[in-house]
Amino acid sequence: MGNSESNSKKETTNNSRSSLDQQFLHVAPENVVLMTGQWVIQDSAVSFSEEVFQLLEIDHSSEASFDLIFNLICEAEPQPTIHQLKRLIEGENYFQTTIWIKTPKGNKKNIQIEGSTFTLQGIKQKGGLIKVIAEGLEFFTDCRRIVTIFDSMDELVWMVNKENELAYANESFQKEFMERYGSPLRPNSIILDRNLLDSEAIEFWEESYARAFKGEQFSLVRTLTIDGLKINSDIRFIPVNVDHKISFVACILRNITDKIKSEQETHQLIEKLNLSQKISRLGYWEFDLETEEIFWSDEVYEIWGIPKNSIKPNFESFIQSFPSEDREEFVQEHRAALSGERPLNAIHRIITPKGKIKYVREKGELSFSDGKIRFIGTVQDISEEHQLNKLLESKTKLISKTAEITQSFLEAENWEDRMDDMLQMIGEATDVDRASLIRIYDSKGVMTNEWTNGIASAQLDNPDYKSIPVEEHPEIWHLLNERKPFSIRTSDTSGATKKILEEQSIVSILIVPIFVGNEIFGFVVLDNCDLERVWSEDEMNFLNSTTTNLAFVIEKKFNLDENKRALNVKNSLLESIRDSFYALDKNYKVTYWNNVLEKLTGVSRSEIIGKSIWDYVKEVNSDFREAYKKVLDHQETVTFESFDPWVNRWLDVTMYPSADGLSAIIRDISDRKESENKINEFNERFKLISQASTDAIWDVNFITKQHYWGEGFDYLFGEEIAGFHPDNSRWLERIFPEDRDFVTNYLDQCLQDPSEEYFQVEYRFSKKGKGFFYLLDRGIIKRDEDGKPTRMVGIIQDITNRKAYEESLKILNKELLEANQELEATNKELEQFAFVASHDLQEPLRMISSFLGLLEKKYSPVLDSTALKYIHFAVDGAKRMRSIILDLLEFSRLGNISEKKVWAESGKLVNDVILLNQRDISEKQAKIHLGTLPTINCHPNAIIQVFQNLISNGLKYQPAGQTPEIWISGEELSDQWKFEIRDNGIGIEEEYLDKIFVIFQRLHQKDQYSGTGIGLSICKKIVEYHGGKIWAESIPGQGSTFYFTLKK
Repeated sequence: MGNSESNSKKETTNNSRSSLDQQFLHVAPENVVLMTGQWVIQDSAVSFSEEVFQLLEIDHSSEASFDLIFNLICEAEPQPTIHQLKRLIEGENYFQTTIWIKTPKGNKKNIQIEGSTFTLQGIKQKGGLIKVIAEGLEFFTDCRRIVTIFDSMDELVWMVNKENELAYANESFQKEFMERYGSPLRPNSIILDRNLLDSEAIEFWEESYARAFKGEQFSLVRTLTIDGLKINSDIRFIPVNVDHKISFVACILRNITDKIKSEQETHQLIEKLNLSQKISRLGYWEFDLETEEIFWSDEVYEIWGIPKNSIKPNFESFIQSFPSEDREEFVQEHRAALSGERPLNAIHRIITPKGKIKYVREKGELSFSDGKIRFIGTVQDISEEHQLNKLLESKTKLISKTAEITQSFLEAENWEDRMDDMLQMIGEATDVDRASLIRIYDSKGVMTNEWTNGIASAQLDNPDYKSIPVEEHPEIWHLLNERKPFSIRTSDTSGATKKILEEQSIVSILIVPIFVGNEIFGFVVLDNCDLERVWSEDEMNFLNSTTTNLAFVIEKKFNLDENKRALNVKNSLLESIRDSFYALDKNYKVTYWNNVLEKLTGVSRSEIIGKSIWDYVKEVNSDFREAYKKVLDHQETVTFESFDPWVNRWLDVTMYPSADGLSAIIRDISDRKESENKINEFNERFKLISQASTDAIWDVNFITKQHYWGEGFDYLFGEEIAGFHPDNSRWLERIFPEDRDFVTNYLDQCLQDPSEEYFQVEYRFSKKGKGFFYLLDRGIIKRDEDGKPTRMVGIIQDITNRKAYEESLKILNKELLEANQELEATNKELEQFAFVASHDLQEPLRMISSFLGLLEKKYSPVLDSTALKYIHFAVDGAKRMRSIILDLLEFSRLGNISEKKVWAESGKLVNDVILLNQRDISEKQAKIHLGTLPTINCHPNAIIQVFQNLISNGLKYQPAGQTPEIWISGEELSDQWKFEIRDNGIGIEEEYLDKIFVIFQRLHQKDQYSGTGIGLSICKKIVEYHGGKIWAESIPGQGSTFYFTLKK
């Protein structure tokens, strides 16, 4: 648009607004009623309605008096004197006057007082209304604001001059014009364009504009056809005077299609209401407080059983129709309503001329209109309702109990805490002797809660009812599964059921099953011990409802909490807008600041209103500063996203120009921005991984049929192929022909199986110019709610080297197997050799020992001491040689333990060793201390030998004269058992701690300590056979500690 066109538009707009200013001053209403209250004077006592205290801004506890008003009169205003006001109020005639007051809170108000005299039940009274009014001009002092209001209205508002040129159009009109005719409005354009309107429409608008330019203000209802739809419109034509001359016509068009439809529905509703009034026998009455005349509708006469117009209704005859005991209470309610204290709402009885007693409900209130005071109301015959209420009392009691029980459960954190109270309420509500809860555990009924009336015996602690087999009571079990209450008479039962009922003196029972989900949880039992009980339907429904609430109480409580939270959220949304909102004037002073923005910035509304926003912004955001300038200088709407350091959040901001400055809506988008950043980081990471790895990453979208291949596919194919592809045909072509059918069939099988989440297959693949190599292809399948695949993401790895390695391992394993077989044969030969050698070696030793013994026995008298000493050395050497041979034999057998591993208590194994060494322990008075010893999985006889060698060493290697003391303990670790055997013996030098486990290593002479030097070697071999290790720690002269572990 050019500058001239823009200036023209501005001039037109200014003229339009100036005209509107004058017009609104012209058509402003004389006054507007803001609040209305009532006053009554009876016997010189003044009473005010609650609204009077509110409009005077005086505490409700103040005593009602017109002096309260007189004390607030503004002396500066020209108005009636207090004396004149008192005379009007105390006078007999109707009056109306207006005064200005200043409330205790400093607010200046224009109030109107009106009243008249009337007689009520023979008592002369005076009453009327007090209104707060505002002059019409007070509402329209700034008519430019009205133009802004017009721009925000949905109605179409426009003005034309006498040449039918458009002088002003609000935004709704311009938008409608643009949508209908596809071009914007131009300033001073002819509104009645024959290219846009048909002749009938042009004739209508010309006649209407001409009528308005003659000075007539009027409204017309016209049906317009827009886009084929008929729309009923209410069009108001307002002449606009400029300099005492009609220069414009202002038009307001409102769519009243819905209003007409509503009026039609209202008319139908009134007809239905009249019919309903006749059906419900609802009568209407009026009482004129001045003339004391009473009007009754036809229905009132019918309710009282009096022919219409047979009597003239009056209060005395009306009150005489009451039973005497009902009259005083009704008169009190009637007087309270007439004094304005509260509306009439009373239920009472009447006696018809035929002596029939009826119950009626009266409602009424004071009405002030046309300078008259009336007491109007309705009366309804509720006799049938009253009778029905009596019949419903029992049901109401049960419903009340249901609500009480439900509330009790809802308030409890644990329903079991309220179970006894529930049984008591059920028992008392149904008047039974005993109520109990039986829960089902593993097909057995267990009584967990009980209540009795104090007469029936309690059975909760009876051991016979702690576990009742369900199968012994098949009839009850069958009825329970029907999921509804059922009663049983003891006389109709048999077997175990009859026995258990008679034991408790039960005549009849009612059982109410409790199902949680589809599983039976238990049942409530109600016992009658005196008479057979017949249960009503209401009682059965009460019990069924109660147990149903019990079954779902936890879920219902949760749902209730969720609903409350949702309701709170909804209320918060209704009470305030969701986003932050504020407004600034042209000097950047804050004129509005909502509660959402208070939370965002931490600045309260009361603190910032009227102050410059720059006084609070800690760090100026350039985006905001530039947007403020653009909106204020160019009157443009600006939208932007920015990270604001003041609130440390990402914000979506929209700023709108206004007449006084600007307004802004802010939405916190930090979470969205964080999600976007994470997505971008993920995409970048995915891209980098694809580029950095030779593995080929792929992604298939089954919905869009799109295949994405990562950078690794360039390596697989030996050519540039990464990117998006419409299908996987090029991949299939490269698969080794013998593998292709298997791969495709397996892929189809995975995709068609809804339970399958993973895809993994190995196959051979052709690389351009490099032959075939092996691939491992793995993927994850994503599916929708119906199990259909929607997406599949995976990775392909080159496993050619791994395959070659696997082949070499197969060859190596085969060679190892053959070597193991040869070693096993060799071990068997060595074992056989050791056995034969030990047997053949022991035979000569036995012969040497035997003949040396015979030589010593037969020739000892003739042999000297030296000969006997040599014989002793020879025999001792043979014995030691035999011990060495036996130990060697045992050592050779350790690699071939025939017994299986079993679980054994290590403490029992130690006790067996102690028992074997009991003689040596007793002789040396040794002390054995046993700590905690675990249960282990082992070869028991081998472990006994370990403990035997270590304990016997502790007993053997002791200083002369010292009492041996041994401590034995064990512990279980994460992957092994650890044992400790500590003694107080001679100890071992540190340099020998490793050598002692070598076969035949001895640290002492045989004349000091006996032994072959094989025992610790045997211990080491046994422990290592169990996957453990053995070691020792020692301080010479203080003792030694041996540790060994066994693998789990």
